[in-house]
Amino acid sequence: MEGVMDYLRAVFAMLGESTAPAESSARQWRALEARLGTGLPDDYKAVVDAHAPVQMNGHLYLVSPDEGLAEYIERVVEEFRDTSWRDDVACRGFERTGPRFGGAAGMIPLADTDRGDYVFSVREPDTGAWRILTCDGDEQDFHE
Repeated sequence: MEGVMDYLRAVFAMLGESTAPAESSARQWRALEARLGTGLPDDYKAVVDAHAPVQMNGHLYLVSPDEGLAEYIERVVEEFRDTSWRDDVACRGFERTGPRFGGAAGMIPLADTDRGDYVFSVREPDTGAWRILTCDGDEQDFHE
């Protein structure tokens, strides 16, 4: 757990002072997670609470629960579910089924960029640990 906390501390050091107008409430996060049918990583929620809504480094967008995060996640999940995936798409953890999106067993979009890149989180079924996968919206491979 200490490694995770060190990583989160490093992210906050890189991002600097909080720019968010107000922290999202635990009630807002619970409502969002209930709507999505899955939890979200605690470190992601901490970064969003401290900095969203924001466009970081000129490219990466983060939105908060009160700024339309649920709608963003649902829209991206639907877009990716509607994609016709190649049989050989590289997506660690989904080798047998191909990429899956939404819900407790699928990838959850956390952020995107103005260049068409997407950041997803997915839980390991055996350990419950979160993994981060990225993809370029124009390509069909995911990178951890």
